[in-house]
Amino acid sequence: MSIRRLRIPILLCAALLALLQSANAARNPKTPAQRFFMKPEIEDARVSPGNQYLSYIGYGSRPVLKSYEFETGRKREIRAQENGNIYNYYWISREQLLVFAHKLGIPSEVFSTTHRLSQVTPSEYVEVYDLLPDIKNKLIIKDTDRSEKFFHLEQFDPTSGSRKRVAKNPGHIISWYTDKDGKVRIRQWVDEDEKDRFDYRPDEDSQWREINPGADSYGILFLNEPEKVLAFLRPEGEDRVIGRYFDCAKNEFYGEPIEDPKYDLIADDYMVDPETEETFGFRYQAERRQSIWFNEAHRQLQAKIDDTFPDTINDIHGFAKNDSQAVVRRSSDRNPGEWLLLENETGAVTHIGKERPWIDPEKMASTQSITFPNREGVAIHGLVTRPSKERDQNKLLLMIRGGPRARDYWGWDSEAQYFAALGYTVLKINYRGSSEYGLEYSPYSHLDAIRDSIIDVADGARWAIDQGWADPNSVAIYGSSFGGHVALRCAADNPELFACVIGYAGVYDWVKEMDREFAKEPIYWKLKLHTYYGDYDNEKEQWRDASAIVVADQIEAPVYLIHGGSDEIVASRQSKLMRAALKKAGKDVQLKILSFNNHGMVSEKPTIRFYENLAKFIDESM
Repeated sequence: MSIRRLRIPILLCAALLALLQSANAARNPKTPAQRFFMKPEIEDARVSPGNQYLSYIGYGSRPVLKSYEFETGRKREIRAQENGNIYNYYWISREQLLVFAHKLGIPSEVFSTTHRLSQVTPSEYVEVYDLLPDIKNKLIIKDTDRSEKFFHLEQFDPTSGSRKRVAKNPGHIISWYTDKDGKVRIRQWVDEDEKDRFDYRPDEDSQWREINPGADSYGILFLNEPEKVLAFLRPEGEDRVIGRYFDCAKNEFYGEPIEDPKYDLIADDYMVDPETEETFGFRYQAERRQSIWFNEAHRQLQAKIDDTFPDTINDIHGFAKNDSQAVVRRSSDRNPGEWLLLENETGAVTHIGKERPWIDPEKMASTQSITFPNREGVAIHGLVTRPSKERDQNKLLLMIRGGPRARDYWGWDSEAQYFAALGYTVLKINYRGSSEYGLEYSPYSHLDAIRDSIIDVADGARWAIDQGWADPNSVAIYGSSFGGHVALRCAADNPELFACVIGYAGVYDWVKEMDREFAKEPIYWKLKLHTYYGDYDNEKEQWRDASAIVVADQIEAPVYLIHGGSDEIVASRQSKLMRAALKKAGKDVQLKILSFNNHGMVSEKPTIRFYENLAKFIDESM
């Protein structure tokens, strides 16, 4: 048996490929930016159905698909033709994989290959919903011809190209759930009160009937009995998301809830056999990543591995050689990740490979979880990465992520390690509105997060200065996406705090951006309109007043704006509008439009240049 990750839709198109089976020589980074932002040697690793291989994306002259055979230790690889970069793949059976490549972020080549990475067949464009790995030549795909959001489901035969509709969307279903046989059994929609609603059917010939596994849902995991699921939900009036066992046939909860006393129990990875779809457990993020196993033997094995490697997060990704070996990924704040086979009985270890073999964990900076009180007396969470060597000059960089409903986690962080290696203390703040801390800390209101994040980040900067981590004149702030808003608005409201400001793909005029988003999918966006966005139509002035663009004249520090020219998440117009406002106010601002980039960095070399330029701007501004 082995473990499969959460299902992720993929895009396919026809192509031809070239084969390569020789191993590439190890790469040798020569600069700090190369050391931390070169592509890893092992990425997106998965155990194959049948437990024969660990497949992963590795890097030759460009990203390639590789496999490691557990029995022999043999390695194979395949690469895309015409300079395409392989960036995703899926096992659709023991013998076959679907692989796809891109050029500059645009899907360009898609093909199927055997488990030996030795034969190539072009594939038709489809968007996969369920891989059905135990049913040969069958997939569940999305039919988005009518709507991207309210799609139908079809069964697809990649060999013949035939399609058969298995679930018709009446026009309001936002999510479908397929059971272990690939049958569509549960559908989700949202009612006029913005509550999650679910319909269920025992088989595909039965009528849908409503069930009640939670009106504030965070997902459903099918268990090993066809009618049983684990529902992740926030009970009405409660602060935290929990897991509850639910019997769909009886329409009732059963058993004891699964809870964490401090964190929302939101699964971000399901441990499921990729062939039989037997469910073993799930993972979620607490202070550090946690694994919840349903089977006592698996729980004991996890405890044994954690005792052996107490300083790392040890994720079991599958099992090999008739379940006698566990496939384990170890990682930490100082260890970017390594893969090994561990004998369950003896504890003997066979090393498969390191994700970044050029990194010496002993020389890396350590990351600590911290809390500090903001001006309102609320304990704000964050992470601090301090340089591994003492520096004469104390320099602080606040790195603010997007969201707001997201979170920075303890673990390997290339950005933090890069700037720590350059002598910066790096502070990442999980401002109010960040996910998984409970409803009191993470309210649904987007407008509250827009306002509260500024208070929390500014107070975090002052707290770090009080700790002696930075000279008051040597503080920089860099934010991306929602964090771009935080960086620019924080610099405007606290002009004395920052020596320089960087915004990547930020939102600086909330009204213009939200109006654009609502116009793209008006029906879909209204499903949770009041839950997340309040009385938006009548509160636009408040959104406008909370934007960075209206206080551009208050920013004193030099500003560096960056945006992807092909960004479909946040329009590049946002950065252009912000630059115009800063220019009009006579401020020091520069704007860089990255022509082929979407909302994030894609290729290796542009990523390295990006961070080198970022470090240069910060250093010169200091």
